[in-house]
Amino acid sequence: MQNRTLYLTVFVLSLASLTGCQKKVIYATPQITGQVIDKKTNQPIANVKTVIGGNAFAFTGAQGRFTVPPVTYEYTVKYPNHREVMSIGHTSFSISKPGYEIKSYANGGLASIPKPYTEKSYVNMGQIYLMPVPLGQERDYRTYYSTLNFCKPTESQKEVDCIPVPEGKTYEQVSPNQPIR
Repeated sequence: MQNRTLYLTVFVLSLASLTGCQKKVIYATPQITGQVIDKKTNQPIANVKTVIGGNAFAFTGAQGRFTVPPVTYEYTVKYPNHREVMSIGHTSFSISKPGYEIKSYANGGLASIPKPYTEKSYVNMGQIYLMPVPLGQERDYRTYYSTLNFCKPTESQKEVDCIPVPEGKTYEQVSPNQPIR
């Protein structure tokens, strides 16, 4: 009887430790997609570096399109400290290429559909227009956006820095940065 109790205890503890060691993921930033366009020529810009807080980055392809993967935080046993996740999530998203202005956006300020940290989220930046500048003077033409709202129906991304309204939604449903229902 004592051996049976011992085996049962070992089995229960082993089972508990296995379920507690499953890898879990927190998405600290969204996956960000878009296209970078030369503001003067209206042509896509290739090889533009797009970075989220130095952790995740991508370069634009020949058509100026990019996809920056989300920054994730993986853990197995202990849920991470809230401040730790927030510090990762509140980094900036930057776009840069020699000969063009630099644009940076506060990750927490991008208009998006709110989701829990345990679900992957997406932000489509649409078209981002960069103005050509004298080579070597890019830092003099740096713009930082603490917030970036959804585009109004009358706004063009070439004229106003904004994010397109998600497909299937209207500006009224998401403005001003309202959670999508």
